[in-house]
Amino acid sequence: MDQSSTDPRGRTVESLCAAARSAMLAGESARAHDCLEEALALRCTPAQRAEVLALRARLAVVIGDGHEVLPMLEREMFALRDIAPAAAGAALLDLVVPKLYAGHTDALDVVEQALGLIGEVDPLTRARADTIRGFAEMFAGRHAEAYRLLEHSPDMIRLGGSADEVAHLLQSVVVGMSSLERYAEAMTLCRRYVRSVRAIGADGLLPILLCYLSNTAYFVSDFAEQEMAAAEAAALAQGLGQASIALYAQICEAIASGIRGNTYAARDQLEAACAGLDDSGMRVMCGLALLGLGLLAMGDRAWGDAVKHYAELRVFLKHLQFMPGVLHWRADEIEALWRDGQIDLARGALAEFVAALPLMGPWDRATAYRAQALLATDEEAETLFERALAAHEHAASPFERARTELCWGEWLVGQDRPEDAHSHLERARTIFADLEARAWRRHAEDLLASTSPDPDRLTYRKTTVTQVRAFGPLTVVRNGVPVPVPLDQPGRLLRHLVVAGGVTHVDQLAAMLWPDVDPGGSARLRNVIARTRRTYGPIIVRTGTILRWAEEVEVDAHRFEELAGEATRLRSGPAAAALAQQAVELYRADLIPMERYTEEVVDARHRLRRRYLAMLDLLADEELRGQRPEAATALLRRALDADPADEMRYAKLAALLLDQGDLAGARGVLAGASRTAIELDVPVSPRIVELERRLAAVVDRR
Repeated sequence: MDQSSTDPRGRTVESLCAAARSAMLAGESARAHDCLEEALALRCTPAQRAEVLALRARLAVVIGDGHEVLPMLEREMFALRDIAPAAAGAALLDLVVPKLYAGHTDALDVVEQALGLIGEVDPLTRARADTIRGFAEMFAGRHAEAYRLLEHSPDMIRLGGSADEVAHLLQSVVVGMSSLERYAEAMTLCRRYVRSVRAIGADGLLPILLCYLSNTAYFVSDFAEQEMAAAEAAALAQGLGQASIALYAQICEAIASGIRGNTYAARDQLEAACAGLDDSGMRVMCGLALLGLGLLAMGDRAWGDAVKHYAELRVFLKHLQFMPGVLHWRADEIEALWRDGQIDLARGALAEFVAALPLMGPWDRATAYRAQALLATDEEAETLFERALAAHEHAASPFERARTELCWGEWLVGQDRPEDAHSHLERARTIFADLEARAWRRHAEDLLASTSPDPDRLTYRKTTVTQVRAFGPLTVVRNGVPVPVPLDQPGRLLRHLVVAGGVTHVDQLAAMLWPDVDPGGSARLRNVIARTRRTYGPIIVRTGTILRWAEEVEVDAHRFEELAGEATRLRSGPAAAALAQQAVELYRADLIPMERYTEEVVDARHRLRRRYLAMLDLLADEELRGQRPEAATALLRRALDADPADEMRYAKLAALLLDQGDLAGARGVLAGASRTAIELDVPVSPRIVELERRLAAVVDRR
């Protein structure tokens, strides 16, 4: 049956394309998708077909379905070459970015074919083509050419480009500038164009621009801005149905959050984002998630985990190896292998890294020298550390400089030169403290303790710590004085911060405090924050739209999650048991038990209780491996007290008691299991029935 040139509602291809553009600007991805699908089903001219295909390629970047639609788009665009070459060429340009993000290696070829089809171009089309080609050149490792093309791309505004076209192409400019270590220029462009996009109401483009701003902030170690921009991007993208962009933002936010101390929740976010992106058209972004996971493992000194993440990252090497500002992950891999004792593998990775030196900017050269120093002889190491610090002078990242100072100081400690080590470690500690990189700061402090026999020198250890006790009634302890937290607005704010992992966006906070009314702007929120500080001291800090705990606040629930997460990661053994024991000791009661109706608190309470039970099980298993059945029995009873509905734990305890000859104890446990099954209206498990028979047989024999 012939296609019609109009849809059932009388809309034409032109009107559907216009509606799709409008929807993408407004961030209504689903509406844009529907419009383009309708347009693809209509009869149209080759030029119209090319325009629809080009818009569909742009949409694929936003909604992350490039892996599904790229073959069709490419096939149809090439089919138009002989009919409408200029239109086909223009459409092919829009195919380049989704191909790059999907990991295709022929993107530059597509650019060349597109320009060949377009032929003579006007200045506006040339600016557009140069932007896209610059982005592809950057991915291919031709950095000088990429920069030459990208630095003039914003001229589109002066050339008269439409607002949506300028904003769309800026995405390529910003990520290209960032990857070429032009961070100051990239951040200036980001901020300028974020303002411009807000002004024209192109909400659909804001999330990706904010992601690029967040990513660029990481490279200059502005983790507060990184987290703030990413949090806004994630919230906007989720509301606009931009699933892949939301995951990208989640990665950026989690990396900043993890560096600043919320490592366990950040790891969960990164792993979830990686899983979500794995089947999307932005799969290459899984590499960024793995970079984050490796970095957080390094901060926590979990060297084996870092090695694992970097090994997984090698899958993405094909797409990331030529990107400046990304090469330095190899230095992290080398350091992880070195610290994990895998020296031969570290040397092999170093050889690969050094081979890429001609591609490196100042950041990458600095990290390369640092990696070489770790594996060098004693005579060469200090020279290489000096070269690394000299290269850091021309790089943008204070965080990476502090890491080099830390490595040098640690190397000097190993050389039994504590006095020489002290100055490097103190500089590292100071930078990490300024950046709120808590895990890294603790590493520097631990090393400083070994270089400073005089405790008065370690003045940073005298900072007063405020404790927030969330297991049991919520309580703030300042200067040793406990202050109960009532169920008022400041109390709800603190409860929200506890269950949010210690950081929240002010919009989320306002929605929680005033779910059914307009919060009345920022004045009402400022009032609640001020009341909180007056009552409990300066325990919260606001940076832009992000609210978090102050640096010296310790929250028992957050520490519990860190300990439990590390114990779970180790699975078994004395180290895992020691971490699990510390976690169990922190769990004095359920999380904020008086809060019974707030969904986020109830959900967090159930999650932490499950972790607590998992820690008791881990400890019980460790006691059994150590032939200490009485201790294992006590732990299982404690777990049943916390969760009396777990029938399998009844079975495990009953079997253990039978093995110890405690028939009365086993009978009581099995009776409890049967009662639980009746209360839950489920059949008694075969394992319980089997144990009852075993108990009866033992009694009969007696």
